[in-house]
Amino acid sequence: MIRICSMSFVLFVSGLSSAQTGDSLSTFKSTYGFNFGLNQSALYNSNATDELQIKNALGFRLGVFAEFPLSKNWAIMPKSELSFNFGRVTDKNVTYRVDPYNLDMMMHFKYYYKVNYGKVQPYFVLGPNVRVPIKGDFDGLTYDTKISLAADFAFGLRIETQHFYLSPELRFSGGLTDIRKNPSGKMLRGSNAALVLNFSSK
Repeated sequence: MIRICSMSFVLFVSGLSSAQTGDSLSTFKSTYGFNFGLNQSALYNSNATDELQIKNALGFRLGVFAEFPLSKNWAIMPKSELSFNFGRVTDKNVTYRVDPYNLDMMMHFKYYYKVNYGKVQPYFVLGPNVRVPIKGDFDGLTYDTKISLAADFAFGLRIETQHFYLSPELRFSGGLTDIRKNPSGKMLRGSNAALVLNFSSK
């Protein structure tokens, strides 16, 4: 599953890059980069504590992305991030780790505000996020989850340095679908908040 998602991401990025060479978008320069940061899980099931007891926790993430300008202020950003999560749920007195590892496949739309402050330009981001749980060796019990959908929105600052752009970004990912493979009772949503640093080419 990881290989399929990764290959799909690479093919999609390559297709967008090729599509730009023959039209007006070629006047804008595409950029590529990587990021890393912290994420805080925000698992939520309508506070149905009689079904699940939730303990959210801090984790971290890293990933790669591309930015393809659509106009002076708008851009589209495919992203792929691997997140390491430490949130837990207790079900029938048994505690499980929820999605210790996730691959997030995102398609974000980015808007740069028309105002800027020297070499600093604010922006916001909005778009869908497909969250793919990764199965692997883990010392402990993991909750049985499935691929789910979330909606992302973020605010950040693009800071121009001599050789690259540095963009600190505060993002919230709101879970839209149930992450449980065998749902019953209240829906368990896999939301999270993240603070990431993006490094991109000039």
